[in-house]
Amino acid sequence: MESLRLENCGFCFSLPPLGQLPSLKELTIARMSNITNVGHEFYGECGSLSKPFESLETLRFEEMSELVQWVQLDAGEFSRLQKLEIIKCPNLIGDLPKKVPSLVRLNVEKCPGLVASLVSATNIREVVLEECKGVQFDMQGESSVESLKISSFASLEEFASELFTLTNLKELEVEDCPRLLPFREGMMCLNNLRNLSVRRCPKLELPLSVEMSHYYTSLENLILSGCESLKSLPLGLFPKLQNLKIVDCINFETLVIPEGIDFQNLTSLRTLEIYGCNNMAFFPCGGLPAPNLSLLSVWVCEKLKALPEQMHTLLPSLQNLYLFNCLEIESFPEGGLPSKLRCLLIANCKKLVGGRRDWGLQRLPSLTQFALAGEPEDVVESFPDERLLLPSTLTYLMIATMPNLKSLNSRGLQLLGSLKRMEIYNCSQLQSLPEEGLPTSLFALKFWDCPLLKPRCRMEEGEDWHKIARVPVVSIDGEAIFDQVYLGPIGEASFKEGGCGLDSTRSALVSVGMRFHAFILIWVHLWRLVVVVEVGR
Repeated sequence: MESLRLENCGFCFSLPPLGQLPSLKELTIARMSNITNVGHEFYGECGSLSKPFESLETLRFEEMSELVQWVQLDAGEFSRLQKLEIIKCPNLIGDLPKKVPSLVRLNVEKCPGLVASLVSATNIREVVLEECKGVQFDMQGESSVESLKISSFASLEEFASELFTLTNLKELEVEDCPRLLPFREGMMCLNNLRNLSVRRCPKLELPLSVEMSHYYTSLENLILSGCESLKSLPLGLFPKLQNLKIVDCINFETLVIPEGIDFQNLTSLRTLEIYGCNNMAFFPCGGLPAPNLSLLSVWVCEKLKALPEQMHTLLPSLQNLYLFNCLEIESFPEGGLPSKLRCLLIANCKKLVGGRRDWGLQRLPSLTQFALAGEPEDVVESFPDERLLLPSTLTYLMIATMPNLKSLNSRGLQLLGSLKRMEIYNCSQLQSLPEEGLPTSLFALKFWDCPLLKPRCRMEEGEDWHKIARVPVVSIDGEAIFDQVYLGPIGEASFKEGGCGLDSTRSALVSVGMRFHAFILIWVHLWRLVVVVEVGR
């Protein structure tokens, strides 16, 4: 026997001598509510020729609510153990095994009663510690650790200095440590660190002076979430940074390009995402010199007045631009948007939508995906109207939350000769489809929460049925009312890889719309929550 899982054995009060199974490689013990002690019987008899668990590679204790003690023999057991996981054992006290020379991964989660030092293992690569207030951060000499996650240590104020001797550390995650104080500058010597994530640590600060730039020479991915002390971030400190995400940092005001830092330091940046930073008012003066940036996403930055300057020249590789709830942005920057832009989402940006005449989307030769979402006060009655010209290259079009939208503009739609998929959400006043019909290229049509339109599109009977009869796939409120290629409901999960012909077209449409689906559906959900909160006040 190589693998064994004991689970939900409610009448079991002690464990059998599992250590005597010579071929056992993986053992999981879970939800054994009457097990209070893992004692000597767990190992069985120890002889001079064999050791308990001599082949075991993975050991898990999961949700052992009454487990109090785990006896260690320190007799050479677990000599081949590579993965040790102890999860949700709230009453467990005592030590972790001390002699596990082959251990690679240690995961201890939600064991607040466990009081122990971290295991000494020369080969350990990954350590996860969550809600284990008694575990000591004693990893001196464990330079092999490459990944460390520390979460939910309510009383932790400072890391032991040994943490910063982990010279091979490539990934560090710190979450939900409300009392954790700023890193001391002399401790941030993790020169191989590639991924750094700090979430919900309101007092934690990183050393961000220009003199500290050598601390971040290898950093590629940076996530800062719920860091109330963060007010600005000097981008020039991170020469290899590829992906930057800043979330719910309520005092964050701006990105900074420090003087004396060569602009070429931003050539590695690929994605920039800023969410829920309501004090952010502007981007760096002169724009963002990030020639390889492909994604810019800005959500719920209500004081932000403008996008980066000179986007058309400084961001030549930008392909995806997502804007949500940026209430003060009035226009795109002078010079317009980058010519390689493929995907554009604009949601709840009232002032920006008001100036749509100057968007110049028809001049974007690569734009294939466009989503526009309004707000409860939106006054748009026809789409696309004479103030918004769309490029003929569009293959995907989504419209959402336009409560006063009554009609679709036939002339504007007929110019979209490449349109394959169109989706309309939450347009309660939309009364009918264009008399001239929809673009002949259209493959999939989807409506959701358009109550006046639904009866008009009833198969063979509705007044607008003849306008959509040629569209291969039609869905209203998640129900496929017409499906010429036997696709079933158009819901996102129903699009599957196909082999050729129409199936290949269907597969292609998945990649066209999937990201927009995620963004727009999240937006619709958030908008409804706002309405509920306002009504409840």
